[in-house]
Amino acid sequence: MSAAKPKQTDSVATLVVLALVTCLIWLFAESQTLTRVEAEVLVRLESTSTRVARWGDGRGAENVAITLEGPRSEIEIAAARLRREGVVLAVGAPGGPGASAGEYQLNLGDAVSASAADHLRSASVIHSEPESRTVVVDEVATLESVPVVFDASSLDLAEPPLIEPATVDISGPASVLTGFGPSPVVTARIEQSVLGALRPGATQRVEAQLAVTGLRPADRTLVTLLPGRVSVRLAVRSRVSTIKVASAPVQVLGLPSDFAQWRVTAVKQFVDGLSVTGPSDLVQRIEAQELSIVAVVRLTSDELLRGVTAKQATYALLSEDGMIPAPASLVISGPDEPVALNVETLAPAGN
Repeated sequence: MSAAKPKQTDSVATLVVLALVTCLIWLFAESQTLTRVEAEVLVRLESTSTRVARWGDGRGAENVAITLEGPRSEIEIAAARLRREGVVLAVGAPGGPGASAGEYQLNLGDAVSASAADHLRSASVIHSEPESRTVVVDEVATLESVPVVFDASSLDLAEPPLIEPATVDISGPASVLTGFGPSPVVTARIEQSVLGALRPGATQRVEAQLAVTGLRPADRTLVTLLPGRVSVRLAVRSRVSTIKVASAPVQVLGLPSDFAQWRVTAVKQFVDGLSVTGPSDLVQRIEAQELSIVAVVRLTSDELLRGVTAKQATYALLSEDGMIPAPASLVISGPDEPVALNVETLAPAGN
């Protein structure tokens, strides 16, 4: 009886080992079972220093739906990595377009398989949607010393802006650059947030963004400007201006009935040395002589009865439409001394 126990124990151990081996073989076989997984992968083109690649429709990247087939143990890992990292098709590299300038029709399934071989390992791409795409490879060209023009359409500048540097270089596909014609235009624009912070009347230096006039939106990522930004030194015209006016004529005003009794004239017919400060547009009209300044001495009956001999002048504006009081926003300063007057009493009518 005692001799049978070791044999029974050996049989059980053998059965356990056989079960484990069978399980391992099944697990290995299961892991090697071919299965399929679908994944959406971002496929990008990579250019070189002398060649630039772009999709035929101008887009910078392409979402490609691929179907992978491979061992179950590897395919999920490969699919997750492709979804996360995407695929880069480099010019002249496996899976990418050729290094010579021209058009290439790429089978995207084959391109992904060749470019991402390290990620796929034993898996393979058996289908892609879209199935193929056109890739254009172009030579890289450079337009040197292209003048920069400042866009001042939303500004009232006191003087021409100073752009530094005044020229830039444009690099990109030769076929795109030739579309600019013989005189390409690069425009410098200030961001809206910077425009709002400009101080009128002060010279300031700000950075401006650059844009190539006539560049299609699809080609913007293909063209490089060196430098990409410029510095602009500018002076925004102050909303308040000050000018000097040599002289203004004196006009004496009063009631018609008073002037029937008194003849009043200014000793000096002009007030000299005026300073005018106010809204720039109004001051500019005075400077351009669209408006004239008049020194007004307005007399009352009581003042004439008291024998007034001098009075401080106030100022009005004279235009083609007549005389109007100077607005409160316009400050006109003249001599401190009042206007001297000659007052002569007139004989009553009939005497």
